[in-house]
Amino acid sequence: MKVITPSDVRPDVLAYLEGWYNKAKKRQEGYGKTFLLSFGEFLNLWGRRRLRTLEEWADNEILYYRNRKSTKDDPNLNGYVLSPISFAATQEDIRTAQNMQICTRGKSLFDCRMKKGDKHSDMSKARISDSTKGKPKSDEHRAKIAASCKGVSKGPMDEAGKLARSEGAKAYWARKRAEKAGSDNLPA
Repeated sequence: MKVITPSDVRPDVLAYLEGWYNKAKKRQEGYGKTFLLSFGEFLNLWGRRRLRTLEEWADNEILYYRNRKSTKDDPNLNGYVLSPISFAATQEDIRTAQNMQICTRGKSLFDCRMKKGDKHSDMSKARISDSTKGKPKSDEHRAKIAASCKGVSKGPMDEAGKLARSEGAKAYWARKRAEKAGSDNLPA
């Protein structure tokens, strides 16, 4: 793969990307992340195809519109963003070309959400805890919590419970087989 240099990019698009790079660097450093991604690496994350797309958008004077910031009233999931490659990469303190990507906002939202097996960071756990502490619960709310917990076994199932569940499942499937056999013998 050929390395993309600033001379390979049109001057108007290059100026746009330099502004973007500086904003991204400032934003990541504001989050307390170490930003070790150079401008050359940033350009190579784009790839030739996406850079051609940006040049076409610039020709049609829609570059800023297509990459506008997403809002609640105007969600723009197709604009390009500089994003971590995964949820695990969002937890890392250093931003490099190996853990960042250029992708659409929609792909970024998908890639960076928690997936099975991901763990909350200690800071995230503390924020979740702080958000619920000190909020008074009404007597009605407390009663509903208590009612939902009554009769629910918290420990491992004992042998009698396992046997009862097994017998119930056997009876259920025996009924299903009998119903199916009965419906197969009916005249058409």
